[in-house]
Amino acid sequence: MQESRVPITTGSRRARSVDTGTCRITEAWFPSESILEPHRHDRHIMAIMLDGSFETRIARRRLDCAAGTVWTEPCEERHANYVGTRGAHVVVLQPRPGAPELAPFAALLDSVWT
Repeated sequence: MQESRVPITTGSRRARSVDTGTCRITEAWFPSESILEPHRHDRHIMAIMLDGSFETRIARRRLDCAAGTVWTEPCEERHANYVGTRGAHVVVLQPRPGAPELAPFAALLDSVWT
C-alpha cells in the first residue's frame, strides 16, 4: 500500500461506526498477521485493544498493543500496524477536529501515548 491518508477501517474484515458529532467511534476487527503499511489518518486517534494485539511503529517508537492497551496517535502521524497471530479487535475514538469541548485534551491527543 502506498503511504496515504486512510480510514481507520482499512484492512479490517469487519467494522461498525457511529458519529456523535463530537467524536467518531469505530469498532473494527483485523485478520491475524495482516500488515498495514505506513499510512496516516486525518483525525487524532485514541484506541483501546479489546482482544488480540498488534504492534504499531510510530514516531520512532514501537508500541506493543495487547488486549487492554490504550494508546493515542496524533492526526497525520505516519505509522504502520502489524497484527498479531490472534488478530485484533479494537475500539477507536476519533474526535472531530477543532471540537471546543475537547480542548482540555489537546496535549494528550497531540502526542503518542500508551
